[in-house]
Amino acid sequence: MSPADDGEELVGAVLRQRWRIQRRIGSGGLGLVYEVEDLRQPARYAVKLLRQEFCEEAAVVERFLEEAQTAGRVDHPGIPRVMECDRAEDGTPYIVMELFEGHPLSDAMNRGRLPVRTAAQITTGILDTLAAAHAAGVVHRDLKPDNVFLVGPAGDAGVKLLDFGLARVMEAAGGPSRKTRTGMMLGTPGYMSPEQVKNAKDAGVPADLWSVGVILYEMLTGVRAFAAGNEFERMTKVLTERPTPIQDVAPQYSHWAPFFAGALAFDPSARFQTARDMKVALAEIAQGAAMSQPPPALSGTPTGPSRLVEVEAARVSAANEPNRVGGGPFGGVATAVSAGAASVSNSEGPPVSDAVTVVKLPARGVPMWLTVSLAVAALCLGLLVGLMLGNR
Repeated sequence: MSPADDGEELVGAVLRQRWRIQRRIGSGGLGLVYEVEDLRQPARYAVKLLRQEFCEEAAVVERFLEEAQTAGRVDHPGIPRVMECDRAEDGTPYIVMELFEGHPLSDAMNRGRLPVRTAAQITTGILDTLAAAHAAGVVHRDLKPDNVFLVGPAGDAGVKLLDFGLARVMEAAGGPSRKTRTGMMLGTPGYMSPEQVKNAKDAGVPADLWSVGVILYEMLTGVRAFAAGNEFERMTKVLTERPTPIQDVAPQYSHWAPFFAGALAFDPSARFQTARDMKVALAEIAQGAAMSQPPPALSGTPTGPSRLVEVEAARVSAANEPNRVGGGPFGGVATAVSAGAASVSNSEGPPVSDAVTVVKLPARGVPMWLTVSLAVAALCLGLLVGLMLGNR
């Protein structure tokens, strides 16, 4: 019963004398997904089968089966209902769940930028579902366009979040750096927060919201937040670079810069802290208004182990103060870095502006000692020239 690499040989098989496999509808690094017919009643569902190469790994199997329990803890229409979680006759773990008619968000994104209204509506649906999950103590940890499923009419599609708890299965299977026998890599580094890339156990609510920010960024711009030639390079960029400022990619969305500063801050404590807060800010920005409750990265409130950037209430023109901390979440505010924070690059993250204190340097004239020295030098030079001319 264990799924082969192509999975087609399982079509027609019956699981536990109840679920007849009709066709394969998806695949991933950990398993294959099929449409099944319920032989006890006229209904169709989806079944997820763990790949054979993982069936002998006890920790992977245990967490795979726990995924069903994780999803079952959240009562929300945005999360598929689990009908059954068991092992097939040959021991292969499987999960039977709701089957939806629609398409993954990745299909829509492959066609280019999405209108602001559509992108905001989809993101709101994601955040509503996450709010319910987080309230139940469940963190998704593997949000990406493939796991966001759109159902309903185009332009007014509902949102379903798939694969809750799957990140813990990937962790047991070796994490995002492992490739399966079929050459597929576990996880999608471009959508995993920096702290999750470094240590999966550190992925909490802010990690989910970081992933939402990346997805929204890409819906609006039509390009990846971290451009790279492959996923390993992308993973490195997540740890060492900031995403390209949205105003550089899509100038018409420059007013979204404060929102993404909070959504994609490297420090988890500098991001939006709840799905509700992010939803409120999204609604305001989408309507062209300023955020009434900015995240810590923009409010200037020191949080976390390192101080956040302290930004002057009034932005200072770069023409008046040429010293600048490049990039950063504030669009390049004219600044100078205090001596106490001269070294901003460290092993914990990229050299970012929210790891330093921004100060405004007072205007200073030429130091007195330099003025006196120049005057003495000029006098001595004049006397020397006079002596040379007098000796002629």
